[in-house]
Amino acid sequence: MKPTDIYVLSLAAQSQSLSQRKRVYLRSPPIYKPSQCTPLFLAAFTKRRAGCCIHTHSHWAVLVTLLLERQGPGKDREFRINNIEQIKGFGRGFEKTGNLGYHDTLVIPVIENTAHEEDLTEFLEEAMDKYPDTYAVLVRRHGVYVWGENVHKAKTQCERWVPPLIRQTYWIWRGLLTVVYSNQSRLSLPAGCRDEETRSAVDNRHRAHDAKEGIVICQAHMQKKLVTDL
Repeated sequence: MKPTDIYVLSLAAQSQSLSQRKRVYLRSPPIYKPSQCTPLFLAAFTKRRAGCCIHTHSHWAVLVTLLLERQGPGKDREFRINNIEQIKGFGRGFEKTGNLGYHDTLVIPVIENTAHEEDLTEFLEEAMDKYPDTYAVLVRRHGVYVWGENVHKAKTQCERWVPPLIRQTYWIWRGLLTVVYSNQSRLSLPAGCRDEETRSAVDNRHRAHDAKEGIVICQAHMQKKLVTDL
């Protein structure tokens, strides 16, 4: 990659073009296309005075939005978690001093995905207005946007929210597994669930069969794997 391959915009020059979705570029490589994420990054820069905005297609981010969706309307619009060490890496909010504490609650809004990424802009901005203290917005079935005052803080917050996601994903999933449904008299064990304790758990109540996907989920095995990954 060469410097001439990078798009360069003047942030001050964008105010006249935001509503028309036309960007004012100081440098625009002729053989490439600018990212559809551009207006979303600009939203973080203009509404939060962010120095950096990161967008990822994290599998954990996608998974937690799907699991929240299973909680039903009214319970699927926020990711909330507290009593976990990693949230100390998040600031208390825009123009506030200090970071969250162990007993504070990290709240991240969830917005619905759209067919074209740039169409997410108004929903991202709406979430920013509704949750002025958030440093991230989850996009259901898509990923997450995370921003910070500078590259270091944006990267730190992007990395630090993954462990809380994994923990909460497990607890949401565990709750879903209390509802056991199956059209079969006996379910086969997933590869890796070989010990007798796990076998007994599956035979009793720690099992779930997804009739649509044909996937058998072993709660005991998943718990062990998550602990190992962490």
